[in-house]
Amino acid sequence: MSNSFDSENSDKSKDGEKSKNSLKKIVLKFADSTSMQGVPNVNAAKHWFPKTIWTLLLLASLGAMTLHLKFLFDTYYSWPKHSTVSLGFSTLEFPAITVCNVNPIRKSQLYLASPALRNIVDIADPGNIVRKLEEYKFPDENGMVPIPGMQLIVYLEDKEYIRGLTSGSGAQVVIHDRNTCPFPQNDGIAIASGTESNIGLRLVNVIRLGEPHGSCEEGNQFQEEYGYKYTRQSCHVFCLQNLISSRCGCYDEDEEELNIIANIQQKYSPCRNISELKCMVGVQADYENGKENCFCDNPCVETRFQYSLSSRQWPSDDYTKVLLTALCYFTKSVTSWSRQNFIKLNIYYEDLNYENITEEEDYETAQFISDVGGTVGLWIGLSILSIFELVELVVRILHFITFFMWCRTRSSTDKKSPDLPRHHRPEPNG
Repeated sequence: MSNSFDSENSDKSKDGEKSKNSLKKIVLKFADSTSMQGVPNVNAAKHWFPKTIWTLLLLASLGAMTLHLKFLFDTYYSWPKHSTVSLGFSTLEFPAITVCNVNPIRKSQLYLASPALRNIVDIADPGNIVRKLEEYKFPDENGMVPIPGMQLIVYLEDKEYIRGLTSGSGAQVVIHDRNTCPFPQNDGIAIASGTESNIGLRLVNVIRLGEPHGSCEEGNQFQEEYGYKYTRQSCHVFCLQNLISSRCGCYDEDEEELNIIANIQQKYSPCRNISELKCMVGVQADYENGKENCFCDNPCVETRFQYSLSSRQWPSDDYTKVLLTALCYFTKSVTSWSRQNFIKLNIYYEDLNYENITEEEDYETAQFISDVGGTVGLWIGLSILSIFELVELVVRILHFITFFMWCRTRSSTDKKSPDLPRHHRPEPNG
């Protein structure tokens, strides 16, 4: 019994020595043949001192490489970006021009209001203005020379102003991208009556990066819902109107046009009684204080129009007669009447080039991979082939461990079974 136990321990120790020797051979063979710098020097050193020096240098290089790689990964995953500005040259599409009279009240329409409101105001139907402007089209025919812009004479209907309610006379002009919703009260250019204004335009295209380098809105869902291109301002305005209608069960009558676009007017009535007005004012206050969540990102692609404005008094006394002849209108104070009722707009592109502001990746993937390769090559001399050498080493070690464990398991199983010849098979009774 003792002899069998000793022999079993002896077999295990021999197996262990064999495994150690075989594993050592695999590692030494790798160290002797690898292209990874430093490892062959450690393996080839015969004395402890150079072996120690090379080992310390190898460990220091591995540490420096780790720190360098950490810096590269931190830089890459911070998703840096930069903006580039370039000039382009092509045929420019003329923008949408929205002109709104600063007087929202038509004196001649007060008779349509109820008796209680006739002495106050009657809000003009904004659709009239939109329809008249949409009927103005540019000629489709080609000419000998290109038309540089648009000239527009606007009749302000000064006689429709209600004195004491309108503080001035003139128009608000909004220059915006086509199929976007204009907001004259926020973005309008104030044009005084009796003036000729020159508005020179410059086209600017802004292209922003989306995730993960930035945050922007494509605007497809917005356009499907409202029928307009997405802008950040229109998103905020429509969001506020939706908040009012959902919280108060009514809509803001001052923004009736927007509620028509958003189909809110068909579902709700105007906010008119005290409780509805208090609710509406409360929602507006919460929105202005940032308590309401209206997340509106910048559009991924945006068209802006920068402008320069210059103006002069218009029309002159001589040209007044021309206007009056065209309009068939006459008063005692001819010059005064004309200057109070007309503005002239000259809208044109200052240059036929345009500016592109484009966000681009500051650290591209190809550059990141190149930097990682340069880092491991700098500190420990690794290349793609060297990495495959490491993979081969790991595979050989795993294969050896798996084979060794399988052999040990089989050996222990054979020792526990009866010592019978391999050809012997027990005969069945019978």
